[in-house]
Amino acid sequence: MGSIWRSVLGWLGWQQEQEPQRIPREQERPINTYRQERVSQQPTFANIVVRPAGRNHESTGQRQESRVSTTNGSHHIEKHVSMKVEGSDESQYKTFDESGVQINRHSNQIVFYGNNLISFLIGSGRINLENVERVTKVELKRHYLSESIRDGIACVVLQLPGPENINIVREMFVFLLKGDHYRKQAYEFNDQSIEFAKSAQYSYKMNQHRDAQVYSARKTDYQNLYRSYSEKAKNNYFAFYNKNRGRDTIDLHGLHAYWSHSKQKTEQDYHRNVVQHDDGSEWIEEKTYGEAIEVLEARIKDAQAHREKWLEIIVGAGNHSRGQQQAIRPAAEKYLREKNFHFDVVNKGSLLITFIEYTGRQPCSASFYCQKCNKPWDNRYSWAGYYQKCYKCSKECFPFKLRLQEEGRKPSSRNRDHFLNLPDHRELCGKCIQDGVDCRREFTHNY
Repeated sequence: MGSIWRSVLGWLGWQQEQEPQRIPREQERPINTYRQERVSQQPTFANIVVRPAGRNHESTGQRQESRVSTTNGSHHIEKHVSMKVEGSDESQYKTFDESGVQINRHSNQIVFYGNNLISFLIGSGRINLENVERVTKVELKRHYLSESIRDGIACVVLQLPGPENINIVREMFVFLLKGDHYRKQAYEFNDQSIEFAKSAQYSYKMNQHRDAQVYSARKTDYQNLYRSYSEKAKNNYFAFYNKNRGRDTIDLHGLHAYWSHSKQKTEQDYHRNVVQHDDGSEWIEEKTYGEAIEVLEARIKDAQAHREKWLEIIVGAGNHSRGQQQAIRPAAEKYLREKNFHFDVVNKGSLLITFIEYTGRQPCSASFYCQKCNKPWDNRYSWAGYYQKCYKCSKECFPFKLRLQEEGRKPSSRNRDHFLNLPDHRELCGKCIQDGVDCRREFTHNY
């Protein structure tokens, strides 16, 4: 009898192995656990190498590849998502290596190891050299830079006229190179994020929802890396262009005016601008204010808190923007109008917000700018609320940056007649034209 029961139980055990009992739905493993297991099988971000070699992603070492196929009408589309994997720590290949910028104190030289760096270090219109000159007070001419080979490695040598401020010159250029390095890294992460977003969409269309969740999670991870490295690029560019500037000036060069976001088109987006991808999918491009406006907003609050008279915003003339078009200025003007800030145009590449208006009745120093002729000028005999005409086109331009006359700048008695005999001021000054007399006469008789 016992042997019969043992045989029956053995048969039942065998059946249980072949047909396991179904787990109740409320006890099933959550999908997030499955996603975490799938993601853990993917290479970690500490092992992903994204080299800034243009936009072509050459792969070296082990290659992790997944393929998603779908169809669009009569066309068969096959999408690859690939990553390069190496067994090294992230900080070893993604952190900027400052040892590539070395100082030779015996010959007053700074050596930059790398290819094709001269035009980048100079900048469009010498903007980078001029910014270093502004901070260090060291004259930097184009011919001071030359290409060379050191220890079999291509490099650029900057020959300085003397040892003065050589450490600050190196520090400034390190800020610039770091900003460029991290910006390129951020672009690579953004490209990977876009690829994973497309793969997630393809998988979802094929009803491979778990794969779609994995790709979506990877897309989010790359977006976070993109934001992180964009923050590093922003901090270094800002340090380069704003070193030794006061609270009344901010330079937004190197910063993004807008963030661009993509999302799949929905029925509510029928009136929006649509970008169609190769697979026939339709996406909406959305823009929000970028890091340039974020930094500007913080600086405005800081200037107001410290009761600055004004804030000059250097937005750039667009000489090194895509298509020679200004990118930051339109965004900055739009933001200032939305916040009801009155601003003046200092020149083609600068705007000015005035926080404390000049109310003096005596003449003062002021700045002017003719947008028609793109001509700026300063005048020590200016009046609040009165225009001066541009001597080229006679356009009426109103003053900004009004400030009291500097001490020690009064006209001497020997030159007083020279000032009074100049006809240009009487013909161009709005107060002279209104009163019919030289506005400087009463002012100069006081001396």
